[in-house]
Amino acid sequence: MNDEVLEAQLANRDLLPDAESFLSSYKTKDVDDDTIQKRIGHLEEFSKWIKSNGHSLNELDFEDVEDYIDSLKEKGYKSRTGELYVSAGSMLYSRLLKKGEIDASPFDRIQISDYFNTRESYQAAKLKDDDGVVWLSPEEVNTLTEHVPAPET
Repeated sequence: MNDEVLEAQLANRDLLPDAESFLSSYKTKDVDDDTIQKRIGHLEEFSKWIKSNGHSLNELDFEDVEDYIDSLKEKGYKSRTGELYVSAGSMLYSRLLKKGEIDASPFDRIQISDYFNTRESYQAAKLKDDDGVVWLSPEEVNTLTEHVPAPET
């Protein structure tokens, strides 16, 4: 996605400034447009929740993140969708930690499988062989091949 398109996508969104800065960093990465669009939506939802609950990024704690997860479940988000929304928030905090803008992430103690029936729990059971080896589904193999860069020669 080129700079102008990304800036236009971010212009009319209800995002916290740190979330917008995080998304702008995608300009320098090889990320497909669909992934960026989804991440914008995930972070917009997170930003709206923070604002509507009177929080700021600097003051969010573990219990607040649990409340956010509960709000996603109340909206009827399925496991995989909930995982993606929580992951977006976690990635934002990871970036803020790396930049030294915060001291700790409220997502550090979050284990997504404690809140959602993750794909691993219900798909892995289907994909185990008799020896207990877990195999990737064709969809997972395609996802990996699309997002792993080609080796350098």
